[in-house]
Amino acid sequence: MKSDYIKILYEVAPFVKSLKRKNMERVILHIVLNCFYASAEMMLNPALRGKAVVVCGSTQSRHGIVLAKSELAKKRGVKTGMVNWEASQCCPDIIMVPPQYDEYLKYSKLTRTIYERYTDQVEGYGMDECWCDVSGRSPEKQDSSLRQTTAGQAKSVP
Repeated sequence: MKSDYIKILYEVAPFVKSLKRKNMERVILHIVLNCFYASAEMMLNPALRGKAVVVCGSTQSRHGIVLAKSELAKKRGVKTGMVNWEASQCCPDIIMVPPQYDEYLKYSKLTRTIYERYTDQVEGYGMDECWCDVSGRSPEKQDSSLRQTTAGQAKSVP
């Protein structure tokens, strides 16, 4: 998750900086936490880091599908919505873990508290996606503050 915070920081900050404020009335950022469930699983179990991980439904009780995948699993051709057996064919060393929604909700709330430091207009859409209205804020000040907050918060996550 720490690397996800840093990734978000470096993807969003240059975009905010590049905005031309003269002709814009509102600036809305659409923020998506890529590989969110898989990243949370790697935070919860550090032994999973650097491995091809998918969060998926049960193969035994149903056919099971991939709900989320790590970057490594993605590079090996695993896609969200793919059935488990197909994901195993794409990536024979894949590690399948069941979802822990309570844990994902905890990390989702943590990211929202970071966004709410920059705007009181945060509109959530699921656990890993939201829109933030940052209209009227200085891009340079946002960039600097976002870097400090993100780096500090990432260090404090267990």
